[in-house]
Amino acid sequence: MKWIGAIVHQSAAIASAEASDCQADTAPAGRYTLNIVCTNTKNMKIAVRIAMEEDRAAIWSLYESAMKRHIESIWGWDQAWQIAYFEQAFSASSTFVVEIDAQFGGYLQLDLGEREVYLSMIILTPVARSRRIGAKLLAQLNTVSQQAGHTLRLRVFRINVAARRFYEREGWRVNGEDDVAFSMTHPLGEDAGYTTNWRDLRPFDFVTAVNGDD
Repeated sequence: MKWIGAIVHQSAAIASAEASDCQADTAPAGRYTLNIVCTNTKNMKIAVRIAMEEDRAAIWSLYESAMKRHIESIWGWDQAWQIAYFEQAFSASSTFVVEIDAQFGGYLQLDLGEREVYLSMIILTPVARSRRIGAKLLAQLNTVSQQAGHTLRLRVFRINVAARRFYEREGWRVNGEDDVAFSMTHPLGEDAGYTTNWRDLRPFDFVTAVNGDD
């Protein structure tokens, strides 16, 4: 069975050395988004929202462009199989769209378990890379997961050396591996399963919780 539920973070998406100065901005009433104003990116608006059906085509296009070369190198690219896998993941996982100034800037997918959150995908468009947007999103996901007593985990292809270096610079550590990928966790979440503050997590928790973060 092919396994492709891996994190892909192209080398161009690696965070720059410049620290990000971002603050949460209140979302419009009734809209489940996280708005972040980043001063070192000329005050562009970064929003994260739950994906909708009309986002499917853009997400697939980004998935294919980012994943294809990695998957071809490991298993070979079977277009029909990949479409079926993508459709299954889009339906079964919690999928979020990243917007930059109200334009499509990438997406991420989470699988919410009883005690763990698996970050199965995070891919940003070229214009969203090297601006610490990915690093900011990872930090927020990790914080929300840890505060609810869940461990955030991810996997990265062994051949994607640049991605592994990016995660390691952000404090992630390898805690397992196989022939295809490394499994990684962050120290912030390693003891999350022992917290007395455990609660169920819902997709909206990852956007609404940060809206109140000042």
